[in-house]
Amino acid sequence: MKKAFFLFILIPFLSFAKYYKGVVNYNDGTTKNGFIELPDNPTEQKLKFRSEENGKTEKLSIDEIAGFDIVNDKNVTFNFISIYLASGRLFSGKNYKIDTKKSWVRVEKVGKKIELVSAYYTSYGVMGAAGQSSSSSGRMLYLHRLEKNFALILVPINEYGLGVDVSYYPTVMKILGYHFEDDCPNVLPLITKERLKNEGLGVIVDLFDENCGTK
Repeated sequence: MKKAFFLFILIPFLSFAKYYKGVVNYNDGTTKNGFIELPDNPTEQKLKFRSEENGKTEKLSIDEIAGFDIVNDKNVTFNFISIYLASGRLFSGKNYKIDTKKSWVRVEKVGKKIELVSAYYTSYGVMGAAGQSSSSSGRMLYLHRLEKNFALILVPINEYGLGVDVSYYPTVMKILGYHFEDDCPNVLPLITKERLKNEGLGVIVDLFDENCGTK
């Protein structure tokens, strides 16, 4: 039987520099308005900021920043936060390892106690004895319990939404079991394959809010 080995690596947000109008949100609750360059990659430890679009560039430490918001060319606002990411035995939810440095992630959906965030990745694989290699890239989704300082890897998603390939359903449920079996087990049977197919991964946040979000 051929075996596949994959290595996931976070990759750049964009391949070119551009400053977007936005606001930096500091850990102490203060804010700073100006223009922000999306980091070269999610693990970049400095955020490039300008008070004026063509002004002097400042480099702000990720450890001082809770997050930032930018407005794109279509006047759509995107929210990013700084957080530790965690992964472990691939897509199991258990025996995870938390990164020692924070990453920038995009907020996809926020609930009362959990949120979904994402970061770009690329994967490299080697198949079989012939050593054939392959690679792919996309966006990886993470689940963040708001009382914790890290987000745990969930599944790959596409760039433009929270739709999911239903073949990932067993993986999703295995990780959600880790998250919810102790304090919200009744939500797990409600997250059906049909609901994920029709409503996307955002339904996880909705169902958790409806059944466990006020506890």
